[in-house]
Amino acid sequence: AAGCLLYGVCNWGLANISLPGAPQITVRPQILIPLLAGLLGGPWAGIAVGGLGNLFGDILNGHGVTYWNWCVANGLLGGMTGWLRFRKDSCLTTLAAFSRLFLALTAIHALVLAFACISHYLIVSGVTLRTVLLDWCLPAILSNVLLTFLLLPPCLVALKRIRPTLEIWLGLLMLYSLPVCMV
Repeated sequence: AAGCLLYGVCNWGLANISLPGAPQITVRPQILIPLLAGLLGGPWAGIAVGGLGNLFGDILNGHGVTYWNWCVANGLLGGMTGWLRFRKDSCLTTLAAFSRLFLALTAIHALVLAFACISHYLIVSGVTLRTVLLDWCLPAILSNVLLTFLLLPPCLVALKRIRPTLEIWLGLLMLYSLPVCMV
């Protein structure tokens, strides 16, 4: 219940920070909350935190259940993350395992956001599929994946879910060097 409340309050508090060029997509560092709930608590915890937390945030923002499909997508995000083999008692020890986790998370973000955007297109009239895919889906995927890549590793290190081997530290160094090189 605490994860749902935290996610909902963060969704409400950060609702006005939108991406440049995509004002309908918000920057959501709080996306880590359902991811961590799924990774540490399993699929049901991820579904509950993602779906109910997003619904709570929508209610706080005055949307009610209007964007139910986005609540389902957030629930799927947490739940699908919970199905990954990385669980409570496991620890990432190799760069290959770390890479597999992040490739899976990228695919999960793409799938659930594609579901949310396409279902929104099918329900809401007056929005073209091109607009939904290029102006909503793509920026949301890129934003969520980038935030996941930047924020999840320190959380996993703090939770002792990454064993600090030289291989892992070099991988993290390369991961954090990429955004710097892009700027």
